[in-house]
Amino acid sequence: MNWGYRIAILYIGFVAFMLILVAGSHSISVDLVAKDYYKQELAYEDQINRIKNTAHLDSRPTISNDTTARMITLQMPTQITGDVWFFRANNPKLDFKIPLQIDEAGKQFLPTQNLQRGTWRLKINWKQAGKEYYLEQKIKVK
Repeated sequence: MNWGYRIAILYIGFVAFMLILVAGSHSISVDLVAKDYYKQELAYEDQINRIKNTAHLDSRPTISNDTTARMITLQMPTQITGDVWFFRANNPKLDFKIPLQIDEAGKQFLPTQNLQRGTWRLKINWKQAGKEYYLEQKIKVK
């Protein structure tokens, strides 16, 4: 086999590889993470302030995920208003929000039986004494 055939085989192999990449790229979803992404980006300074407020708290809220009991426990200050956003980066159709309903012990229990398996991101926004706070944590649902 001379060098001309080798170059032709290399060229045909390269073209076939590029065609496979192009065909594969059409099956990947390219949705933005949020529909109002640009609006959120403009208001990100407020988000930075919420994160700073949370960092300056004496006792930070905690999120614990008990995979055996299939329950997420939030330990938060009492007398707050806000919501918990369950965020799934790979499928925005699964995202949902629920209001914070902290009991007198400062806890809220969130069952995970109905959540799809995989990685979720909990985004908690709350307001206490006129200040806004934000906490985010990844959890695994098994």
